[in-house]
Amino acid sequence: MTQVHNFPEMSFSGLAKRMLEQSPQTVLRELSRSAKHDVISTAFARYLDEKDEMKQLKEEFVFPTYVSEGKEKKYICLSGNILGLQPKSAKPLVTAVLNSWANKGVECHFVDPLPAASCEKYVSQHLGKLVRAKSEQVVAMNTVDVDLHLMLVSFYQPTTKRHKILFDSESDYVNIAKSQILSHGFKVSESLVSAPYQDTSFCLDMDDLIDFIEQNGESIATILLPAILRKSGQFLDIERITRTGHKKGCMVGLVLNDAVGNVDLKLNEWGVDFACWDTGRYMNAGPSSMGCTFLHEKHSKNHFPKFTGWWSHQMSTRFEMTNELDRTPGVNGYKLSNLPPTKIAQIKAGLDIFGKISIEKIREKSILLNGYLETLLQLKYKCTEGYMDSDPIRMITPSNPSERGAQLSFKVKEDAKDIYEKLKKRGIICSFYSLDVLTVCPAPLYCGFQDVLLFVNALSEICEL
Repeated sequence: MTQVHNFPEMSFSGLAKRMLEQSPQTVLRELSRSAKHDVISTAFARYLDEKDEMKQLKEEFVFPTYVSEGKEKKYICLSGNILGLQPKSAKPLVTAVLNSWANKGVECHFVDPLPAASCEKYVSQHLGKLVRAKSEQVVAMNTVDVDLHLMLVSFYQPTTKRHKILFDSESDYVNIAKSQILSHGFKVSESLVSAPYQDTSFCLDMDDLIDFIEQNGESIATILLPAILRKSGQFLDIERITRTGHKKGCMVGLVLNDAVGNVDLKLNEWGVDFACWDTGRYMNAGPSSMGCTFLHEKHSKNHFPKFTGWWSHQMSTRFEMTNELDRTPGVNGYKLSNLPPTKIAQIKAGLDIFGKISIEKIREKSILLNGYLETLLQLKYKCTEGYMDSDPIRMITPSNPSERGAQLSFKVKEDAKDIYEKLKKRGIICSFYSLDVLTVCPAPLYCGFQDVLLFVNALSEICEL
């Protein structure tokens, strides 16, 4: 007996679940028929926005503006994979911290809001929830590059037989890996190995990657991969990578710049050794934002080599100034100095918004948003499901919603930078990775279905598709 779905009553949760079982286009076509709207119509986009229980969160953000026909208008921002929007609460929080310094002087180290001597504890609990970890396993500190170096001091301990770092050749942290290798006296040409891409693919085949680790694991000291590939937006199977890496004796670390606040992460459950990320993208903490670090609880009392500072010391005895290190267990023992409360205020502003909605709900809306974007491109431009090279736009992000986050990337035949500039003149900001790859990221906290439709229509006009 065929199951009948009452689509108009189905929640985003139910729709997202169906998209993981069927293609987004199939689900949206059925939903549009039930709603009596054409999939590519404004009425259907408006219908989806009305059903969105997160739509009010859009009002929590400041949108950049432009002037058109003498009127100030808000940009549609589809560039959350590069930089998130500013929460409206960020400026008042930062101002309150500055006022505390002005009005309390040195006492601002120990009084609210966000006392300078312990401000990081005000965000640790929410940070832990975003990556499914305990608050004591996560800390905000430094920048992501510094944090990666600090963790690699502990988790990259090469020997003559096991000295390689497995990394992603499309990543932006290659110089960190190179300098770590050189600091131990090894050669980059022999110790830095790239995850295996197929010749014409922008994605990693998971079976090929796992086979590579199985075959080369005895010589790999540390696996250091992004959870989401920067160019294609592919969400890797971290649990499988971690399990295979550990079986071969490798340490497993992650770079989560494009993942935290975007996809559902279970770092503790998956057994990841460490992870680092910046907070400026999906966490909306601003440009040049602070980094964050996760350390698995099994390493809380590790005796690995590490760089330490004053703030590595236990808080209870930190100000006794004995010069005898009483190191804090876990990730907090990797802190070097007290954190800037103004930067913590920016992180807190973004986390306060995440506190109003679960990461599961965010993920469900994201699956619908980029499924809707993909479907519009397929229907409007007659792109095939498999995206052939002959198609005017070829999606290089995996078509399976479980293998991607909020970002979709497209290989275009025209100059991607030129397309970006023309979209901007129409009030839409996305991003481009290279001259032939356009990236579009409808971040679910502040983007809606009508935003996606306006983007697709504008792209159609620009590319004359």
